[in-house]
Amino acid sequence: MKKYYNRNSIAILLVFILSFSFRLYAKEIRITFQSVGVKSSYDSVLVLNQNTNAEVKLLNSQQLILIDTLQKLPTTHSGEVEMVCNENDQLVYKAFSGKNTTIIIDTPKKSKLVLLNFIECVDIDGNHYAVVKIGTQWWMAENLRVTKYNNGDLIPNMISSESWRVINTGAQCSYLNSENYDTLHKYGRLYNWFAVSDKRKLAPKGWHVPSDKEFIVLETYVSYNLGNSTSTPKALASSHDWNKYRKIGTIGKNMEQNNSSGFTAMPGGFRSYSNGKFLHIGDYGYFWSSSENQSQGAWVRGLDFRSDIIAGGNGCKLHGYSVRCIKNK
Repeated sequence: MKKYYNRNSIAILLVFILSFSFRLYAKEIRITFQSVGVKSSYDSVLVLNQNTNAEVKLLNSQQLILIDTLQKLPTTHSGEVEMVCNENDQLVYKAFSGKNTTIIIDTPKKSKLVLLNFIECVDIDGNHYAVVKIGTQWWMAENLRVTKYNNGDLIPNMISSESWRVINTGAQCSYLNSENYDTLHKYGRLYNWFAVSDKRKLAPKGWHVPSDKEFIVLETYVSYNLGNSTSTPKALASSHDWNKYRKIGTIGKNMEQNNSSGFTAMPGGFRSYSNGKFLHIGDYGYFWSSSENQSQGAWVRGLDFRSDIIAGGNGCKLHGYSVRCIKNK
């Protein structure tokens, strides 16, 4: 005997199956965090869903429970923190242990254990920097903002445009000479290359300004491990504070897809050597390497909010650019 099913019955069955699959997904995605290395515990983990810009905070020993957006949130149990998350959302885990911060990017597909390795990165001024492991390299995930060389000597702060234009020794400044804490923490300071190459060194102890070859290692690894990003610049660029742009694949388009590497490159702009003016914050992020290119220049990496490629080339040593550091081997 043939069996007949009406359309309403089929629709109800499909809804039940989909609902069950969402429940199964929600129940299975449980993220547990564990400290490894020199730190036996962590204080907290701030979890950001870049696709929805939602955040939750976990204390030590708490577990992250990811719930599908179509699923009603269950009752929270002690030791659990819930977060609404779709299957392909990109999450940022920003973990804290004392003054040390480690960043991990994740697009979880199933329940897992996330290991938190805290690497100290602190400059002579006492500024602590978040760090991220990309491939085999450990990088600062923030721009350098130190005001002294490692022997305690001040790096001259050139405020006036004229003084910046004529100096040919190490110098630093903040964008528009702002000493606002939040601005400095976000964008760091700008340095000429003479400060970068000074023998007194400005990188935190155990770290150094990367060579051009070390930048190439970073870019090559990221280009083969794009994650949710659609280009290498997007994978390196922060998911916020860049100006918007219309072209798909550029840093300024669909910024929730940026930063799949965790590098968190910021658009700190630069200071021109020709007139001492501050230019293009929000548009560009330029980073010095330690590699000299010619007598008047050194290798630089540049990110542009309108571009889907990384600009690598010669930068005049008198320009003021941002600095990122890499951990010594």
